[in-house]
Amino acid sequence: MGNEKMMNGFCNQMADILELIQHMFKNATKNIEITHIQFMFMKTIQIYQHMSIGKIVKTLGWDQGNVSNMCKKLEKKGWISRERNPLDERVVLVSLTQQGEDILNRIQEYNEKQMNRIFDILSEEEVKMAEMLFSKILTSYQKLIYEKEVSECQNSV
Repeated sequence: MGNEKMMNGFCNQMADILELIQHMFKNATKNIEITHIQFMFMKTIQIYQHMSIGKIVKTLGWDQGNVSNMCKKLEKKGWISRERNPLDERVVLVSLTQQGEDILNRIQEYNEKQMNRIFDILSEEEVKMAEMLFSKILTSYQKLIYEKEVSECQNSV
């Protein structure tokens, strides 16, 4: 029973942290017309650079129609560009424009300042411990997702 109570407390704290992150994002984007999903989409493109539509579909786990719609919206805002791969005309490559890079950088700078203020109360050792714990939790969660996907794949055969 004690373990269940501890897990509930932990889950509540994680939900509170998520709420704070969402609040931070809302403040960071106050003067920018961008959703969290658009931000994550653009962040993915920033990380991988010149992504094909197919790679975006695989990376985000979206269907091709949703990726195309998001590309249209972000291209209209001038935040991404799409062009055919010169080596394979069938492939469309998606890249951030300078305006898109600038928006991501503004949001990230604001978030970094806020995170620094939050982590100022922790010692270096506590920050390392928190990083290690979050890494373990993330790895465990990713393993569960992978096992579920493998199981679903095996059951569909």
